[in-house]
Amino acid sequence: MFHRIWFCICMITASTSSALAEDMVLSGGAKWLVLASSESLVEVGGVVDAYGGIDDLRIVRVRNGRFALVSGPVVNFDLDKSKKNGSIKPDAFLDSGSQLLETVLVISQPQSAHSNAPPSPVATASRVDGCKTIASDAERLACYDATAGRNLSGPMTSNNSLPVERKAAPAPSPVSLVVPALEKVAQRQNYSAPQQAIVPTSLTLKVQRQDFEQDVMFDRIEFRVAFRNGWSQKIVGISHRFRILNAFGEVLHQGRDNLDIQIPQGTTKASDIFYSWEDNPFIPREVYDRLLPSVTNGTYKVELTVERAILDDGSVLEVARAS
Repeated sequence: MFHRIWFCICMITASTSSALAEDMVLSGGAKWLVLASSESLVEVGGVVDAYGGIDDLRIVRVRNGRFALVSGPVVNFDLDKSKKNGSIKPDAFLDSGSQLLETVLVISQPQSAHSNAPPSPVATASRVDGCKTIASDAERLACYDATAGRNLSGPMTSNNSLPVERKAAPAPSPVSLVVPALEKVAQRQNYSAPQQAIVPTSLTLKVQRQDFEQDVMFDRIEFRVAFRNGWSQKIVGISHRFRILNAFGEVLHQGRDNLDIQIPQGTTKASDIFYSWEDNPFIPREVYDRLLPSVTNGTYKVELTVERAILDDGSVLEVARAS
């Protein structure tokens, strides 16, 4: 749903490519069938379940920094017919691969007859390099897990979205791409605190126009946050959920995230990490399109709730329970 950008890492990954990167450009009439595209690896993975009958699915990294779910290569594929019969979504399209960089995850379909042979060292190294460029800690760790050989046939879930109740299938449990980093330290000392212990002091959105000199490849909306630490100990991480509304109180976007941020006791700090949603001219009504009117006119409202925080000794500070 949304992703985080580090200022220095963006500059490095934009100018660095893997020596083992794939050549995904096709010839001879072959095409990639692009089924979905998003800024979030986990969000793209959530679409996999809708294409359980399609073989040779993979998630690839796109030149504009997004991720795409593709199938193929295919030859003489009847795109219009497949859209009409509902086997693929209306926004699917064919691509020669000129904008595709490399495979990040290979999705194994249970009904397909795949070889049990281990992947080649070159292919594995290529996917590992692809994992290194993913900014989100949870998504990057999940990518490494998948490269190590776990089955990704089941639907993926995201801790960036509010929870959705799903009934468990009788099949083996799917492997989630979520790595709940905050839960790893939950076995240490836990504290409870009032909401005033950690307070958001600034929640601002702005439109950042395309600027190649600043390495901004597409128009985007940026969401920046700042917090005050009223607890008696240094904070190194904040888990929070938020909603962005328009002037009518309609929810334009909502999400949840684990934010790495160091805030000494009794101080206020703006996060160096910010959230952004890019404009994708090929897919309408994405987050950027929904937010643009309210952000442009300054009529938006942000509601942010701090749920918990990680203290510098690894202890967990429970601030507010998720609803």
